Amino acid sequence: MELYLGKPTSGAAQGLLALTASFARDELPEARTAVANRIIAEFKANRRLCPASLVDELKALRQVANRVVLGVGKYMGHDELVGAFTLRSKRPVTQETLAPYIEGGLPDEKFERLMFVEENVIGVENKRALAAFVLPVLTSAAFDSHFQNPKLPLLARLQKLVQLQVRVLRSGFVDVTKAEIVERLDALACQVEARGKLFDSVESRTPNHVEKAQTLLRLATTGIFTEGKLAEAARGRILSHLGKPGFLAGYITATKKEGEAPNAEKAMAELVGMLGKIGITPETGLKSIAA
Repeated sequence: MELYLGKPTSGAAQGLLALTASFARDELPEARTAVANRIIAEFKANRRLCPASLVDELKALRQVANRVVLGVGKYMGHDELVGAFTLRSKRPVTQETLAPYIEGGLPDEKFERLMFVEENVIGVENKRALAAFVLPVLTSAAFDSHFQNPKLPLLARLQKLVQLQVRVLRSGFVDVTKAEIVERLDALACQVEARGKLFDSVESRTPNHVEKAQTLLRLATTGIFTEGKLAEAARGRILSHLGKPGFLAGYITATKKEGEAPNAEKAMAELVGMLGKIGITPETGLKSIAA
């Protein structure tokens, strides 16, 4: 690869260094084309880069991909390179490879391992094939039981579901599959919240509407609520507290720093900014805040 890119390798023989220098000067086009064809052929070959570890295999593939893409041009076609990588990506997405890779992990670990594979393979069909392994993990009784386990901290479980959802949202799964996985994670998060009574706890343990809203805002901005019905429920509760009589005056007092005079404009700007981070528009926020 370094030879093709025209980058000298430390300790290489003089003849190889001379050839590398020629490639760097864009000389010997036929020789360089032959090297490019050899690189493509290696990608299409069945030989694995790291036979003992799928993780190392995918990391090596990513590193090589990041390097070889620099050489796309008149000696190596983009479509040809994508085709070779797509073929190479097909090989890890098999029962024979993935079953031992996720074996023995906790349900969320299995999910994350599969998402790691997703991040390192290309091709619509390869992504579709991988989704066929992700969905059974997600819908398994073990996955549900793991996140419903009351022995594990409630906030940690909800946060993990958000993290898994974020990885899916930035994935290359087709839109229908992505939406299905995202919705299932949100549905599970709603069940976890309901059993753990997070919203009820905030209502009962905080003394006034200002603190209730602040607590929910902190939870929302730290990634506790999955996008979908759970985040929407949190936003609804926050807006409800904002609309209670005297909220703004109480919020200004609560956020005032010691030794400073109350600053309604600054407090409003900070509040609207926080609302924006959780998906509440300035228009909706300002309309909801009660003086």
